[in-house]
Amino acid sequence: MTWKMKESGQQSEIGGRQVAIHQLCRFPVSGFKFQVSDFRFRIAFTLIELLVVIAIIALLAGLLFPAIMSGIKSSKVARARSECKLIEQAMQAYLAEYGKFPKQDDTADNKDYTLEDTDYSMLIATLRGTNTAGTVDNFVGGGSWQNQNPRSRVFLVLSDSSIVTNNLTGTDAAQSGQLADPWGHRYHVVANWSMNGLINSADNEQVTNTVAVWSWGTDASCQPDNKNKAHIRSWRAK
Repeated sequence: MTWKMKESGQQSEIGGRQVAIHQLCRFPVSGFKFQVSDFRFRIAFTLIELLVVIAIIALLAGLLFPAIMSGIKSSKVARARSECKLIEQAMQAYLAEYGKFPKQDDTADNKDYTLEDTDYSMLIATLRGTNTAGTVDNFVGGGSWQNQNPRSRVFLVLSDSSIVTNNLTGTDAAQSGQLADPWGHRYHVVANWSMNGLINSADNEQVTNTVAVWSWGTDASCQPDNKNKAHIRSWRAK
């Protein structure tokens, strides 16, 4: 290949062909400056696009977050309502099997008895058929929970996720081995031992039933003024 330059004509000869200098430079200086400016413009435009996308994502997240939280709350309420009914049905099945409620003491003065604390944990164990010859604890009237399910019937079937594996903290928190509601508290169970079909002390209400079960829900407490709107009750549809 030969290369010759003629200063007067500002031409070169490549391989025997004469080519103008400006043809050899496909990107003249003025054009190169334009390309740099355009590149910077594209960078700025890309950043604007990125900010717009981030803003849209943030807006969508703000709109979806309340719906997601509402869905989580609804699922917890549904689970609590289902477990309240399961406990009630288990109590009724126990009554049909043995002709009485677990550790029912007809000599006791209080015919509507709330099963709480140790009584609650022993009740759940009895209904699950896991306490057929367990330890005894004093109960109303001086009785015990020993051998309260001699036929080893399973009246209450629960998922393992519903059973507390560690002691929880807080007011009325469930203890290890107990059935806890989705907020970590034990359910409240009242049995109508007199069988008159009327419970007077179910969450500050009178209930026409022989068993009443409820959860405090998100309230995590019981108010005496009956403003317990978040409570979930077995005798109510909502």
